[in-house]
Amino acid sequence: MTLKNHEAWEWIPHVGLGPFKYETSVQEYMSEFDLILEKEENKKDYDWDTYNIIGTDKCIWTEDDIIMSIRCDDQFNYNEKNLIGMTEDELFSHMKGQSYEMGIDVLYDDGTQQTPFEYNDLGLSVWTENRIVVSASAYQAID
Repeated sequence: MTLKNHEAWEWIPHVGLGPFKYETSVQEYMSEFDLILEKEENKKDYDWDTYNIIGTDKCIWTEDDIIMSIRCDDQFNYNEKNLIGMTEDELFSHMKGQSYEMGIDVLYDDGTQQTPFEYNDLGLSVWTENRIVVSASAYQAID
């Protein structure tokens, strides 16, 4: 399976995204995928580690080597459609009335402004910029 294969990045709520499953050790994927640990200067003992997936705009966040969340800025399929690039209206329609919470806009140093939408029951965070989805993160939803 190649990382660029779009079907490989189908999100299954409560399970994982593509080949990566929640609550498994990131070490299980090291021999098959090009993962590089991000070095953080001011990392605290309780902070999660970030692994970038080389050749993609994706990363994995881990706690004690266990996969907790996966973020994608390029391809994030759900029900056979890529959420990245959808308008907010297309997203809401595609999510078929799932409840969400709209977060507070974040203004970044580069002047961009993004709005988060949290689908907590599903374990999904979606970020939009100018009403277009630019990023999605999947995590193990807590019941």
